[in-house]
Amino acid sequence: MALIQEPSIGKYASRMKGLLYTHLKPIAVATKGPRSIPAHDQTTLEYGITFCDNSILQGIETLMEKRDSVETTRYGYEYQRPSGFFFFYEMEQAPQPPGNRDSPIDAAAQIRKPYCHLHVGAQKESTDRLDGLPPELREHDGPHYGTFRVSLDYVLVVIIVNYTKRTLKFQTSPS
Repeated sequence: MALIQEPSIGKYASRMKGLLYTHLKPIAVATKGPRSIPAHDQTTLEYGITFCDNSILQGIETLMEKRDSVETTRYGYEYQRPSGFFFFYEMEQAPQPPGNRDSPIDAAAQIRKPYCHLHVGAQKESTDRLDGLPPELREHDGPHYGTFRVSLDYVLVVIIVNYTKRTLKFQTSPS
């Protein structure tokens, strides 16, 4: 199932631009992107948003057009709070091969770094300010929590619901 409903990367990028520069205006102080970087049969889009509270979201999506749809082949969305806390949703370029289901080593590899996963922790520069932070959360290479596929829209909703005090009204396009 595709998370992107637009029939082309250009239309998707236009929708993201409208989202970043219009709908997020009440909570964003600076916005960059989407910057498009074509390569072979894929296009990478890069985004950057600085919110009113000085938190930052940086995103990267690698996309591929297929007939009348757009498929995400890789993404990374990193949200950083001024305190040093961050979360980072990531989908790897290619899923790990399933391996041997009966092998504890193969099963552990799938759990250690699932295809779609979430990192949660603190930026290395700020860990000295965060007393009591467990060592495993002090490195970006800490635990990888398995997730479902996410999108930029989803990550923005997570940020708005959990970290902003403002309610934004989004106009949905008719079906």
